[in-house]
Amino acid sequence: MPKSSYFYLMFHLKNPVEAYEFYHTVFGAEKVSEEFLPNGDPYIMVNINGCNILLRPADAFGEMTPKGVGCCAKFKTEQDLRSAYEILMKEGTNYSIHTDWHWTPLAALVTDKYGVGWLLSTY
Repeated sequence: MPKSSYFYLMFHLKNPVEAYEFYHTVFGAEKVSEEFLPNGDPYIMVNINGCNILLRPADAFGEMTPKGVGCCAKFKTEQDLRSAYEILMKEGTNYSIHTDWHWTPLAALVTDKYGVGWLLSTY
């Protein structure tokens, strides 16, 4: 069977292993694959609710995931959203929660400790 094309996000981080453990706690991220470069740097592909994200180390020039990179996550329940929000905002920045958006009963904005912006909402 021929392989189909697909896309994935790529986060350039100081510590991909730590980031995987964090996203596993927050979103239940599942490890799809893990590879190590000859210098020992890990590349970890994770899946969060059907979206693949490659967690890779910042390169030798200090390349990091740029500010403004954002992801959206929808939660089945308000409790699930609030739980993720509480974890993300502990070391995050620019966080707020909203109950007045017309397309969702609850939404939250937060930039996590890795500089990734998240829009969290309920169904």
